[in-house]
Amino acid sequence: MSPVDGRQREPCDLLVVSHPCVLPVNQAVYLALRERGWRLTLVVPGVWRHEFAKASFRPQPLPGMEDSLLPFPVVLAGQVQRHAYLVSPRKVLRSLSPRVVFLEQETFSVPALQWGRGAWRAGIPFGVQAAENLDRPLPRPARLIRERVLAHADFVAT
Repeated sequence: MSPVDGRQREPCDLLVVSHPCVLPVNQAVYLALRERGWRLTLVVPGVWRHEFAKASFRPQPLPGMEDSLLPFPVVLAGQVQRHAYLVSPRKVLRSLSPRVVFLEQETFSVPALQWGRGAWRAGIPFGVQAAENLDRPLPRPARLIRERVLAHADFVAT
């Protein structure tokens, strides 16, 4: 049994940390990887909210992804760059032993720092998303987070 969620889990090829994957539509790319033989786990917030829904909601799996979602509680649910997982990334990573981690989070986000640090310290290669396309000044904490995450990331997806 995994100390992470109480379910038996095999080591995975890919661990993805993704708040967008609380919605089934955002899991399609990972379902395609799974159909190609990848063993993967999607870490998602246990509860999320967004501007298009009146109430908070729980993650829903895309058919075929039911056993891939691994929800954890977060603080600041709905705040894309500022939410943080209330779990030890090191324990999760140790339990699942992924070959690689992908952070579907911006380089300057708190979850990218939290999970990137955990992956780096565990010696697991990780990548991060850089989809921000606004040329805007970031506050100092966000610049420091981005600097730290990019200093240790093995790849960046745009």
